[in-house]
Amino acid sequence: MALKPPPDRAVYSTSGRVRFFSFLWGVFMGSIAALAVSAAMMGLQYIGFYLLILVPLAAGFAVGGLAMLIVRQSHCRNWLLAGIIGFGMGTLTYLGHYHLDMLSNAGWEHWHRVDILPDYMMMRWEVDTIGDVGKAHGPPNYYMNMIMSAVEWLMMACIAAGMAATAGNKPYAESARCWMVSKSVKFQAGSALAAAQALVTRSHPELIAALVPLETEEPGYAQAEFWICPPHRNSEGDEPVYLTLTEFGPPNKDGNRKSSHVLKFWQLDPPEIAAFIQKFPFLMEWISGGDTVETAEQDALEITEAVEPA
Repeated sequence: MALKPPPDRAVYSTSGRVRFFSFLWGVFMGSIAALAVSAAMMGLQYIGFYLLILVPLAAGFAVGGLAMLIVRQSHCRNWLLAGIIGFGMGTLTYLGHYHLDMLSNAGWEHWHRVDILPDYMMMRWEVDTIGDVGKAHGPPNYYMNMIMSAVEWLMMACIAAGMAATAGNKPYAESARCWMVSKSVKFQAGSALAAAQALVTRSHPELIAALVPLETEEPGYAQAEFWICPPHRNSEGDEPVYLTLTEFGPPNKDGNRKSSHVLKFWQLDPPEIAAFIQKFPFLMEWISGGDTVETAEQDALEITEAVEPA
């Protein structure tokens, strides 16, 4: 669980704003693209290659990508609104493949008859069969089909909602009016907590001491992720820098690592930025811009003198 920031520590929080007309246009165009995904799902059913769970899973990620694009292009900093849009697009896509199938049988002149879609879906549940591709299927099972449809719908909608909400919760540079980008650096496992404690106490020498570079490949590691305004949008160098510290454990048999946030989206003060630059000089061009470069260099020199007195 991430550390709770002290009262005097600024933490990034979304403004909840959105570019309204860009958002509406994005939702309109995204809905059309979502129906194209619905058509692809219907086509796979027609050729008998609709793989349960797998097809909706892939479609969910595709629609989630569309929802993320809408969030990014409309500068939507409201994660709840973004999640609702993602959930709605996932729902539209899943129900859309039933609706398109209904129109292919009943006639395209009934495109507006969404009122009979529930009846059509129930009819499908009564006749649809489940089986391996290219093999004989068993008898229809109404309740199994209904449950499977509910599972696939929720899976698609929740995947799209989660992806969109995550995109809407990313740090945003309000003054520069652009999304921040992230840069990361690895250091030795277990040192993220020590670095976090140094940030809590604002002990810059301890912060430098805690940041031990990862020189060789190790089973686990810590990662510092810096969220910065793109340099070409931060000519004055006055945008904040946010930090996320994460510990990664050794990989399991599947190659996946267990991770835990030590802190998330804490705003760094100039001396703290300088402390990171002092330990990792290549960060200078990442997280310093304009007048901040000179300030960071001076702060780094002062911190070096404090750690290594003459």
